[in-house]
Amino acid sequence: MLESVFFRILHMSASAAWLALAVMVLRALMKRVPRRIVLLLWVLVALRLVCPLSIEWRFSLVPRPETLVQSAQTAALPAVTPAAPDGSAFSVVWLAGAAAMLLWGFWNDLRLRRRVRVSLPMGENIRLCDAIATPFVLGVLRPRIYLPSAIDADAAAYVLAHERAHIARRDHWWKPLGWLLLSVYWFHPLLWASYALFCRDLEFACDERAAAPLDRAGRAAYSDALLRCSVRRGALSSPVAFGETGVKARVRAVLQGGRFTRRGAALALVTVFAVGVLFLTDQPAMALQPSAEPAPLTDDGDLQEYLTQKAIRPETPAPTPSAMPTPSAVPIPSAMPQAAVRSAPEPVQQATPGAESAAGAVSEAPVPEPTLPPAPEIGGDIVDSGGF
Repeated sequence: MLESVFFRILHMSASAAWLALAVMVLRALMKRVPRRIVLLLWVLVALRLVCPLSIEWRFSLVPRPETLVQSAQTAALPAVTPAAPDGSAFSVVWLAGAAAMLLWGFWNDLRLRRRVRVSLPMGENIRLCDAIATPFVLGVLRPRIYLPSAIDADAAAYVLAHERAHIARRDHWWKPLGWLLLSVYWFHPLLWASYALFCRDLEFACDERAAAPLDRAGRAAYSDALLRCSVRRGALSSPVAFGETGVKARVRAVLQGGRFTRRGAALALVTVFAVGVLFLTDQPAMALQPSAEPAPLTDDGDLQEYLTQKAIRPETPAPTPSAMPTPSAVPIPSAMPQAAVRSAPEPVQQATPGAESAAGAVSEAPVPEPTLPPAPEIGGDIVDSGGF
């Protein structure tokens, strides 16, 4: 059971890797596209990782893994079929890695909760804490905004706008779900990169939402608050925070931010739809065809026809020794010596009175030699079979 689950996970990760790679390329090309639209591409990757069903379509850009293996075997060694690998050891390693990832995330969350256990409430869901260095949202069902005690009052308004955008967009749900998927597919390096870029796009999208109503001076103040609250740490297994990832690129995006036209947004949505259609489907499976026996290499048409008739016509049994031809049916060549030929017995004549002289005359007459028809020429040496 565990092996079948592991091989299914392996198959789904191989299919999702093609989509993740396409999203990375499109993400680099769609720099001016709002990040809320780019995040839809990561939703497609998550659907590919979650859904075990596959829809076959001949225009799909995702080849099946078994199709690639069969094509490689047909091109390289068509007559060799590799044995199925034993996945018991691999499945145990995969399960241990997934459990370690989940325990790591749970431990980090528990440690952070212990750190903010002593905090001062400042509003409905806002708390000040001395043990933290950057603002963040903590909690799944009841999210709370934690602010460091040393935060500047001018920067607090922009920080709260950003963290409230996280809560409004339900980012405190999507990031733990992304970590859960990464824990299942921890063995795939491309999905690690996808999770890191997904967390960065979450922050870009919140920056766009928080800075949308600001003018140029407000955007500069927002960027300054972002720089002062930035920390050098990764986004893995941590809650959504204000200044945790890609601060330099985020500041540039906030300062250069502008309105995106409706035509551009419509084109971006069409691109997302096309990517979903082309990468959420699979190519039809290619069946293995039995290799035909090669035809004999010859230019002789008679030999080819003879081999074909021999393959169709049943073979006749070899003659037994009792069915050998009689000596009388064997032709005797004319070159055979006369001593090897025995003459036929003479007819017995009954003696009659008064005919002795005639009989003596007949017996003294020479017997004519039998004439034999000319024998056909036979190639090879003639072997005496002893029948004459």
